[in-house]
Amino acid sequence: MKFIKSLLAVGVISALAGCSPDEQDVVDATQTQVVVNGAVIDPFIASAIVFADYNEDDVLDPFEPWAFTDKNGYYSFGKDGEDYCADNSRYCLKLPSNDPVKLVAVGGYDLTTLERVNSRMSTMYTGNSGIQYITPLTSVGDIAINEQQSIEANQNIMQDAFLSGDSAFGLAFTLHKVVELISNEIAQEYPEIGDNEDLPVDVAGYTYDAINKLSKEERLSLASLLKDMTDERINKLLTQVRTRLDSFIVSKNSAPEKGLQRAVSSSDINERIRAIIDSLTKLHNLLTTQLSKDLTESKARVMAISGNNFLDQSLQDALDNNQVLTDIVLNEVVLDDLGEDSFDADYFNGLNTVGDIDAGTLRMRARNQLPTDLTDMHLVLTDKNVKRDAVIGFFFNGESSGNVTACVKFQNLRKPNDSQNTNGTLLTGNWDKSDYFIDLTLRLAGTEEALRIKTTDSTSFVFDYDKDEKNWSTNTAFANTSITVPTTDQQCKDWIASL
Repeated sequence: MKFIKSLLAVGVISALAGCSPDEQDVVDATQTQVVVNGAVIDPFIASAIVFADYNEDDVLDPFEPWAFTDKNGYYSFGKDGEDYCADNSRYCLKLPSNDPVKLVAVGGYDLTTLERVNSRMSTMYTGNSGIQYITPLTSVGDIAINEQQSIEANQNIMQDAFLSGDSAFGLAFTLHKVVELISNEIAQEYPEIGDNEDLPVDVAGYTYDAINKLSKEERLSLASLLKDMTDERINKLLTQVRTRLDSFIVSKNSAPEKGLQRAVSSSDINERIRAIIDSLTKLHNLLTTQLSKDLTESKARVMAISGNNFLDQSLQDALDNNQVLTDIVLNEVVLDDLGEDSFDADYFNGLNTVGDIDAGTLRMRARNQLPTDLTDMHLVLTDKNVKRDAVIGFFFNGESSGNVTACVKFQNLRKPNDSQNTNGTLLTGNWDKSDYFIDLTLRLAGTEEALRIKTTDSTSFVFDYDKDEKNWSTNTAFANTSITVPTTDQQCKDWIASL
């Protein structure tokens, strides 16, 4: 349980979180700080961490400035012009100068699908005062998108991607899925990724860099490279990412013998990459032709659903499902369902027929809505199995947003003497909610982490920990707080023991 253990380890800086802004020493107080503002779009991603990667290691270090994206995916300035830097909000990103630096975005939640984003994207900040969009297209660096347009000419296209028929939207989505496939493959080869605090949580940044490098070597635009992804090119990308990761491991441990054992590669990665490129290309052409502008949100959701399904299917399955997706795209009732604000991609896994969409829609609509007012309410979530005994209690202050206190119990049942085991630790943070989910940030020893709790169509809740969304059970659901909210670790221990 890397997330909870990292929160409980005082002073530990994980790959997705770092010291709070007021603890960072990269900023010289005598200098005039530069506010950098923008958005993270894939589509828009809330609760992502955006940081300035001064030492270019793809990891947030204690000295590097950072900020969260807000509920709409923006940082420093909100969608409607809110100035987050006026009150030093956690959404404010200030740099010590306007010197060029890579801005990296990690984690967060896709506002279109409600799913966690377990990857990182980036863009180069060159000192200009314009909006700094971070998207899959900016993440490949400075290679041309196609034979007519450069990356620079398309920096802003993702902002209005749903409102246009521009091929940049389909290209960005396909690029994201190829990066996701390659990154997942590497993660399977290196089992310690995600568990070892000295390793990146993901290798998406390395994958984007490898695509940039290969495109330049072969003098290909991004579109041309993705269109003709041969075995040789895929193998070059995999080799480049492995090399970067091995180099990172050695630099962290200062000794080659400390490198990690790499597991055997899967045999179908090349076929899966070609399958998803072929399928998403056909699907995007169909969507561009069929969907009118009032169904543009559905376009992104059909792409997301199809992409997620094709990731785990064989080549033939992926191609066969094009007819299913064609039927979906031509069914306006289905598209209206996908366009709802309450959409959650978790309910649309394993599509084989249009009926699967109908069944997913029914389940999605059966979800429990959150209480309208969470003032003085608490929620207890538990996750007990042969590996661990975990309990987290949340005490909310505010109607639809505000402060939160959390009490955490974590027992590693396979390592009863684990130094991270606790029977009660106090955490504090903030929260904000919609009808179906609560976004939280929790803090300990200067470290902040973004988390999400989602309702389901049962009594359980989907809770995000270890960068993984799983069902956590509850015996009380939301209840009025009849006790004094804990303010110390000991009070947390006493309260958890009383459950």
